[in-house]
Amino acid sequence: MLVATFGPTTGWVGKTITFENDTFVLQDHGPISASDVMQYDKQGHLVWANEQARALVEAKAQGAVAPAPIAPVAMVERSSPPTSQPAPSGAKTKKTKKKMTVRRRLMFSLLAFVVIVVVVVAVAVAASGPKTTPAQQARDYITSHEGDALIVQHAVFNVQADVHALTLLKTQAAVNTLAQDAQQAHDTLNSLRGAFALNTTTSGALGNDETEVFGAVNDLKNAMGAAVAFTGNPNAATLAQFSEVAGRIRTAR
Repeated sequence: MLVATFGPTTGWVGKTITFENDTFVLQDHGPISASDVMQYDKQGHLVWANEQARALVEAKAQGAVAPAPIAPVAMVERSSPPTSQPAPSGAKTKKTKKKMTVRRRLMFSLLAFVVIVVVVVAVAVAASGPKTTPAQQARDYITSHEGDALIVQHAVFNVQADVHALTLLKTQAAVNTLAQDAQQAHDTLNSLRGAFALNTTTSGALGNDETEVFGAVNDLKNAMGAAVAFTGNPNAATLAQFSEVAGRIRTAR
């Protein structure tokens, strides 16, 4: 289902956002959240397919879809045991005592069996616990930072699109948009640096790669700051750092 299309205010003009399998998908980039879609709308970049699509995104962003209520568990009344007639004095026979002894033995045997099963299962689970390997550590790192990586991607792409629009329009409005998006990207990346730094304790090649990821996020943050400085004082020196990092991004892609 088509949700919205990017308008001429961004370098993503013509790209679409669709809703498939309960997921919002940005063309050529992949899944994004409902909050991301609303952020693009606040920046004036979107042309909605219709009002129903916008209402759907707003509801998803606000968490308006409530989970299905859990059905209450019905109370079951226990029937009272039948009342027996009082036995006359001396009615306990040897047969009754024998039945009670057999029942007790069965109960103790069952209890002992349950305890043994629980111990065996606990030992088996402990023995077969997961062993952490470098490959598993890498998968865990990627999984834990998947959402952060998408946020970085969106923030940087917004600024790149603004720079492209500024080269075409060369208006004060385009400069203001770049300044706003670059400042927002700077603040977002600054807050994410800590998240990427949390897992840079792995040794070996993976640890080196994690450190490089943190360094890249830090460089991007500094580049966004340089873009903000450029909008306030356009000159070659303030643009140099942003241009250098942007060139590395294009080469990596």
